[in-house]
Amino acid sequence: MPGIVRHSYYAPVTPLSYRWITDAVFGRDRYHPWEEAETYTLFPVEVRPSIVLTYSVHKNGAALSRESQNMIVPGDYGLYAIGKNTISFHPFSIIEEGVKENSPLLSAKASLTAPIIQQALDRDRQCIFSGVVPSCGSDALVATWVFPPFLGYEASCVTFRTIASMLIFSAILIIPNKLSNDDPWLENKYYQDPDACDLRDLMVVENVVSGRKDIVTLFWENKLGVDVEDDYRIILFEGSESLTSGVPLKSHMILVDGPYRPSDRFLRLHFQQCLAVSVGRGDVMEDYHEQEIENFMEELGVYDGEIDTRDPRWSTPLGSHVHAYLIRQKMAEKSVILCIFL
Repeated sequence: MPGIVRHSYYAPVTPLSYRWITDAVFGRDRYHPWEEAETYTLFPVEVRPSIVLTYSVHKNGAALSRESQNMIVPGDYGLYAIGKNTISFHPFSIIEEGVKENSPLLSAKASLTAPIIQQALDRDRQCIFSGVVPSCGSDALVATWVFPPFLGYEASCVTFRTIASMLIFSAILIIPNKLSNDDPWLENKYYQDPDACDLRDLMVVENVVSGRKDIVTLFWENKLGVDVEDDYRIILFEGSESLTSGVPLKSHMILVDGPYRPSDRFLRLHFQQCLAVSVGRGDVMEDYHEQEIENFMEELGVYDGEIDTRDPRWSTPLGSHVHAYLIRQKMAEKSVILCIFL
């Protein structure tokens, strides 16, 4: 579903939203610049249901001016540009699982080491996202990479396929997939011969942050990031319900100046990934596997007309969507009949 990034703590003004989108794309592709970076446009859109959990997108207002200082009203926004490609991204946590499965040697080589973890904990001495100083087990600090070393082939020449519409001047439909890279040889080298890859520039304490476990989990899932360009403002894209402590997030990351503080370079790479993942969320396939919806409808008797309204599956979330679809279908049929008689 096309949409602007959303979060609970900070309502972006229009120029900031344009910068976030441009940073997520243009800033990560040094050799294939995004030609639409200065010309793409955000429009408010209406997302209309069609069949079960399938939607069409329609413009629903004037374009958002890049110069406007108004805060963006919560809602759905489509990015319109000329082009044919789509983008797709997974969070670091999902990519990590793929690395563990496909290249255990790379996963092991890129793992956080005990000395680096201790360095980060000694440096921070508090949750750098909330300011909480650990006093008991529930407040214990944990550490994580900012930008994962197993994606080192992305760090030096990070590429990001052009965001564009599926059809000319049509709203984007983004389906989560994987990080893209225009150097498959280097990526294959990482997976097939990790011992030959030099990860030393990434395996450093400057590429590590520490904090409460619930916050660090969101950070690793790219649901929370830090906008370096906005004075290290903490942006929570989603997941506020999983924050278990009563202590709220700070508005800005707590950083102590020194030679080993978290690197702006790595924080930017992480935030760009957060933007890409956040904009790319919302596809129905995140919740349902291929053919699962059709099989569900077939089991409920939708296709053969043998519907049992007593089936408890009608009370499930998917069952309610199927029921709503059937009601829309009936209303459309009655509308057609009425038009014919008129």
